[in-house]
Amino acid sequence: MSSLGCTSITHAEDIFLRSQEAASAYQLFEEENKSVKRLLEEVSHYYSKLQQKHKRLVNELENQRTGNGNRNKIFTSVNKQIPSNIIRSED
Repeated sequence: MSSLGCTSITHAEDIFLRSQEAASAYQLFEEENKSVKRLLEEVSHYYSKLQQKHKRLVNELENQRTGNGNRNKIFTSVNKQIPSNIIRSED
């Protein structure tokens, strides 16, 4: 045992670590690791979209409870239907 607390590798372990089987196992591990990282990124993106949707729905529900939601929704809906060159500002 070295002063760092590491055990020495036996001759059989050394042979295995240099073998084709070890190289193949390492390659499979790397491929699986890439796949898992890609999946994690996709799931994180989906979760983020769900959080945004939840926040939007909570805000809409709160607006409906306070009575402001219907007025704002109707105004926004009407504005979307009217071409922008017809809408004039109220100066």
